Amino acid sequence: LDAMQTLAQHLQALDSPDALLLEHAANWVSARFEVEKRRRAEMGFDDMLVRLQHALASEAGERLAGLIREQFPVALIDEFQDTDPVQWDILHAAFHRSSTLVLVGDPKQAIYAFRGGDIHTYLQAADTADRRTSLPTNFRSDEPLVRSLQTLMNGVALSEGIVVHPVTAHHQRFAG
Repeated sequence: LDAMQTLAQHLQALDSPDALLLEHAANWVSARFEVEKRRRAEMGFDDMLVRLQHALASEAGERLAGLIREQFPVALIDEFQDTDPVQWDILHAAFHRSSTLVLVGDPKQAIYAFRGGDIHTYLQAADTADRRTSLPTNFRSDEPLVRSLQTLMNGVALSEGIVVHPVTAHHQRFAG
């Protein structure tokens, strides 16, 4: 009878059967999807990325990276803040310290976490850069908005490695 006094607490601490069922279903669907893709000899975009990542990490990876650099001596990656870890592994293996790799991004605009974009990947990549530059002019917003945001946010650390730097507006006021 003593166990009955703590039964409610123990039951609440258990994983929900719904969560376990959903996890099982997700794993089953994922495995079935992979089987079906192989049966149809199909692959998706993520499959191509993972295969390239594995190829670059293989014994012949440096030779493959050399062929990529030969074809693309300069790589410019825009919206880099939305890059996922697999994409960064590929770029790093193919270009880092061997070619010109230009990464353009604003960590304050990272919006693709739902599909794997990872701000920590951005920060890791930024740490490997030989040179970092911030753009001092905002070409998208008009001056009153930029000034107001600067008043609120200038110098604020949004997280480790992400600080709001001062900017000026290119547009005094948008027409229309």
